[in-house]
This record gives sequence, C-alpha cells and structure tokens, in this order.
Amino acid sequence: MKEPILQKLEFHKIVEKLVNLCTSSIGKDEARSLQPSTKRWYIEESLAETTEAKETIRLRPNVPLAGIKDIRGPLKKAEVGGMLEPDELLAIASTFEPQEKCELFY
Repeated sequence: MKEPILQKLEFHKIVEKLVNLCTSSIGKDEARSLQPSTKRWYIEESLAETTEAKETIRLRPNVPLAGIKDIRGPLKKAEVGGMLEPDELLAIASTFEPQEKCELFY
C-alpha cells in the first residue's frame, strides 16, 4: 500500500496503539513491522490467526504469557554453535516453562 494512503488512514497511529498493548519486546517488534496487505490469502490467514488467538484467550484466560522474554539473540547464538551464558539459559528456561498452572499445559 502506498505511503500517502497509509498516512490518510493514520495507519501509524493504529500501529502505535497496538505496540502499546504488547507486553513483550518481541510483540512490540512484530507490531511495528506490520504492513497492510491487499493479498486475499494473506488477509484470510491473518484473520484466522487472530480468531484463534481470541478464542484461546476466551477459553483459557489464564494462559501464562508473563514469562516471555526476548530470546532471539541467544537462540541465534546457539544455532551457530556459540556458548550461552547462564542468564541467557535462564531466560530461555523461563520463556518455555509455564509460570503458573494452566490447563492448556497440563
């Protein structure tokens, strides 16, 4: 979509509102990178993902998301054979370990 159209729609304001609702740096980065699409398949896929996320939250409101940390750097480091520091290992562990009991995980 062309920039003048995005400005007229105030798309940047919508993105900033979304960024402010995100609780993790990964979510904020993903929100900032969003661009509107005119491809029908992409729009339908995105709507399906949104519907799935809303249903998950509706059916399981206690899904623990608080422990999510940005572990992209350590994962890339490990992928190329780098040695991870203890704090990187702890961040990975806390991201994958549920912080509280949730029927989604048990």
